[in-house]
Amino acid sequence: MQDGSAFRILDQTWKTSCFVWLDNLVANNDLLDQKHLLTESEARLLTALKTTQANPPNSVGDQTAHDNFHRLLELGLIVPASQDEGRKFSVKRVDIETCTHCNARCLFCPQSEHPKPKQFMSLELFQRAVEQIAPYRPDWVALNNFSEPFLDPLFVERCMYLEAHALKVALFTNATVLRPHVAEYLASSDVLHSITVNFPSPDPAEWANLMRLPASTHGRTVENIERLAECYKGGIGIVVNALTENLHSRIDSLSQMFARFPNVSVIKLDSNTLAGNIQNDLVQPASLTNSQKLGGCARLAAHVHISASGDVFMCCLDYWQETKFGNIADATLEEILGGDIAASHRRQVYGLTDADDNLLCRKCCHIRRAD
Repeated sequence: MQDGSAFRILDQTWKTSCFVWLDNLVANNDLLDQKHLLTESEARLLTALKTTQANPPNSVGDQTAHDNFHRLLELGLIVPASQDEGRKFSVKRVDIETCTHCNARCLFCPQSEHPKPKQFMSLELFQRAVEQIAPYRPDWVALNNFSEPFLDPLFVERCMYLEAHALKVALFTNATVLRPHVAEYLASSDVLHSITVNFPSPDPAEWANLMRLPASTHGRTVENIERLAECYKGGIGIVVNALTENLHSRIDSLSQMFARFPNVSVIKLDSNTLAGNIQNDLVQPASLTNSQKLGGCARLAAHVHISASGDVFMCCLDYWQETKFGNIADATLEEILGGDIAASHRRQVYGLTDADDNLLCRKCCHIRRAD
């Protein structure tokens, strides 16, 4: 091959993309949200290029190494060594905080200790957010952040606007509230990508204790979940939180409770401190990463979080939304996600620079350690 691109490949040194990490022989690309099964020799080369930049192998000297290099290049797993990946991003998943409050005070959620005041995103600001997001064609859009989306009086209007822009909703709810007109809309709409329900116990008293809600509303919540399972034929996950001694029996009982719905599955959720925002016996012990170099997290590569006031903030686990990248009322999403503040934090999270001592990710169980 004698075209310009071939010469540019040969003329540069290359490195493994900071967004790429290996799990045995599976190469995961956070930026593209892709997985690729590699051969052992390809995995060795990818690992080597993680720490030592190199020129492309010459086919005359080593045909196998040459072929391995070009396959990694074609898969987008390696990039020019001179490339600043701090400003690279994708938009695969989006959280829009349409309302800030929740009717529950789950003991495994920071809302139980520090409930947020009631606030709704204006429809105008929401529409601006959707118009900014739509060109990226994300997999889904969620309408909450530590909040209950069914409390939003404009829930249906927002879903219709998303549907008009060919966007899907990943619904995260406690299912305690399901107004008839909302159920009717969901039954007739194709807007849903998935439904995830926080429902920790089949026992009314235990459920009430864990969620700090009246036990009398337990039965209605079960009916709401059944209504959702009837009107939506896609996957519905019942997530079971709280590390109690009867965790597995709770999961078994819930599986039996919803067994007649083939689209419903009960999922154990490893309750964690949510980056240090909640700490008690119902969540896993706090985690702290002291290493100067971090190993990455997909939330900084492909996940966008927008607050009720339009702020684009760092992460869904940034409960207080302290790290803001910009506001969609003042700039485009591309300008915000590719801007200096976002790039600085992306570099820290992906080990391109040392992480600040007070970086939220140091307290998060989801952060990967640098190799």
